Amino acid sequence: MFNPFEFKNKGALVPLYFCVSLIGTAIVAYLLKNYVGGPFQMDYDTTFVVGIGLVVAGIWTMLTSDNFYINEKGEKRQMYEDNTFYFIHMKLWAYIFLISGMACAIGGALTMLKIID
Repeated sequence: MFNPFEFKNKGALVPLYFCVSLIGTAIVAYLLKNYVGGPFQMDYDTTFVVGIGLVVAGIWTMLTSDNFYINEKGEKRQMYEDNTFYFIHMKLWAYIFLISGMACAIGGALTMLKIID
């Protein structure tokens, strides 16, 4: 049977990290622009905000991709589980988010600074 949402273990968190990071970054950009002002008063390029959101999603995914437990001696040990989303490991999703986020953020920053159109 075909499952359009294929994941194993914590891999189901990848789309959650993606959505929460993008929505959270958009909310923070709105609040900074409308309530803080000052240097945040400029018009943000959407690509820049999406890029920052993807970088946040990449960091979040990287930090939570491994599983740990504490043994009876009180030592922190790593558990080896297959955390995948669409057959791609969470660490690779983190790199995908980071690289695409940096590309979007750089492109958006260059557009905001009127260096490129």
